[in-house]
Amino acid sequence: MSEPVDVLVAANAVIRVAKVAGLDITHLKLQKILYFAYAIFLVEENERLLDAEFEAWQYGPVIRELYAELKPRGASELVDPIRVVDPATGVPLQEEAEIDEKRLAFLQRITLFYGKLTSGQLVSKSHATGGPWSVTVEEAERELNVGMIISDETIRKYYRQQWLGANLDTNTEQKKFEDDHDTPIATRGFR
Repeated sequence: MSEPVDVLVAANAVIRVAKVAGLDITHLKLQKILYFAYAIFLVEENERLLDAEFEAWQYGPVIRELYAELKPRGASELVDPIRVVDPATGVPLQEEAEIDEKRLAFLQRITLFYGKLTSGQLVSKSHATGGPWSVTVEEAERELNVGMIISDETIRKYYRQQWLGANLDTNTEQKKFEDDHDTPIATRGFR
């Protein structure tokens, strides 16, 4: 099991892939691409992709650290990478050493798929009724959730059901599928 990727390193990977592919990427769109990448990776690998938590904000899941970093750039297209430094030393990090090939290839695949959607489409998908954002907002009306954190378990449970149709008993490793029709997980339910 690998360590989760620094969110700024992952954000830069998405920005670079989008730029090479000629895809427009804004701060809002970046947040949603990272959210769907996180959710898919959590279901496929049963591991956290990023070293951050998503919070339920007005326009969907947001990583607060990334928001704070990109807020000064406004809603304009992101073309330049985020400067990533070691918090202890202030020295710029060699980002290539901070992300393994498997996770980089995964982020490329997700960026190329979700990067073709508009920000509005991504927000709409992240606001799905019964989805993790929606559940977190509804639960917060009944009980305290400081920071409006969208839990990994809420994400895993919803997307495992949506994409895999799997038995939601997370205490067992055996997955039961409703059918044996195989499709790429990144496209399941998003046609």
